[in-house]
Amino acid sequence: MNEDGSIYGECMSNYMDLEFYDKELTDSKRTLIALSNFLKDKIDPALFARAYHQIITAGYAENSIPLDYLKSDMILAGLSKPEHIKNGSMMSEKHRKDTVTATVSTKQ
Repeated sequence: MNEDGSIYGECMSNYMDLEFYDKELTDSKRTLIALSNFLKDKIDPALFARAYHQIITAGYAENSIPLDYLKSDMILAGLSKPEHIKNGSMMSEKHRKDTVTATVSTKQ
């Protein structure tokens, strides 16, 4: 497999030449999951094409994020999420009010 996720042409003349890989497939190598299922007739050509495109496009997008800006600038530009949102620990409005009420109550 090439760095960009494309598969060497000489490997595809007989797909039985492909090897079993027992580790987790990451990044552009996830296209091999779609290819395997397509070759086994588990998914149709349209879904394979969409999966391949989505995986490769996501890789390009992830690798093109600017690295020469401050994290705060990346958040302001919408290219990064604040930590409290990224970790999924953003409090609900009710929970936030309950926390504020509890904090005020204990200070009296």
